[in-house]
Amino acid sequence: MNKLRKELDSLREKYISIEQMADALRVYPGFENIDRTTVWRWFKKPTKRTAAAIRVLKSKGEVAANLRIAEIESFWTLPSLMLSWAPEEGKPYGLLKKEWNVELKRESIGSFTKACERVYHDETDIALAPRTSLRTGPQFLCSIGRANVMCITRKKIQSTWDLAGIRFAAPPDLFFYSALRDTLDKGLFIVKPEDEKDSKRWELIAEKRPLFLSDAEGPESCARQMKTKEIDGVIAWEPFLSMSKREAEKLGVRVFPAPPGTLGTVVVGLYVSHKAGPRALRAYLWSLQKTIDYLNTKKSQEPFQAEIASRFGIDRKDVERTFSSIDWKLSDLNGNMILQFWEREVSQKG
Repeated sequence: MNKLRKELDSLREKYISIEQMADALRVYPGFENIDRTTVWRWFKKPTKRTAAAIRVLKSKGEVAANLRIAEIESFWTLPSLMLSWAPEEGKPYGLLKKEWNVELKRESIGSFTKACERVYHDETDIALAPRTSLRTGPQFLCSIGRANVMCITRKKIQSTWDLAGIRFAAPPDLFFYSALRDTLDKGLFIVKPEDEKDSKRWELIAEKRPLFLSDAEGPESCARQMKTKEIDGVIAWEPFLSMSKREAEKLGVRVFPAPPGTLGTVVVGLYVSHKAGPRALRAYLWSLQKTIDYLNTKKSQEPFQAEIASRFGIDRKDVERTFSSIDWKLSDLNGNMILQFWEREVSQKG
């Protein structure tokens, strides 16, 4: 028993508080409901469970696994992006490496669709993208939040109906287009330019007030097309949208953001490969919850908005507007997927 107490005392130096020790244990099967009071009692009277807890806490000093992630630089993926940032005191940046010693192998990728394709072909472990009704694609594990679809236009938009017939540019991304189709249930129907000459197609949608989309090559291209009036606006995510706005203003084009909710909302999902390591994935989800908690606490504070604006190279006001349109929350867990990973982990231990 004295040996267990000494080992606990040694581990206590590694953690800021007893609460943090309990927090580190909660992600392990059998310790989900552990509290700081129980851990405190172990220092006075260790039990057989104490020995198991010590083995778990000691194992955190070892590399659990590498976790590969393909993600786009977007405010929608911000909780995950923060896990790859350099650690800072009092902030959850780099938490996955700092707390779990899990190496996050991050691949910055150009579109949500490409990220999901890499997961689907097991070329990476996880990806973040809008949840859609597409029947083919990688396995959905959970959602990390809900966000308003946003746009800027050359004229002021008051309601969804003002968008009818307007020609927008949008990043060429199948998952994004599909999410838009799923969320635009207020009478608008998305038409790609190649569909315009299809008379049967036009006849079908004529009464549904079509919204036209063309592929956006980049913020600079969007600005030029607004200048020449080839397009009326841009639909995208941040920071793509704010960058397009900035480029348009450089060309003397005044643009306006649409009111929140005009284009509906998308659910931002976490997709996972069956080859992802169970322990590393569990550590990632635990760390993701910490960054989400931090974001929801800080997103209304100007200093934090300024920090994010600096990191993405956009105006603080655009960060404030975007933050107000996103509700980060870890939810919609896919129970079947969670069970599969848990069973795999148990069999590996056995």
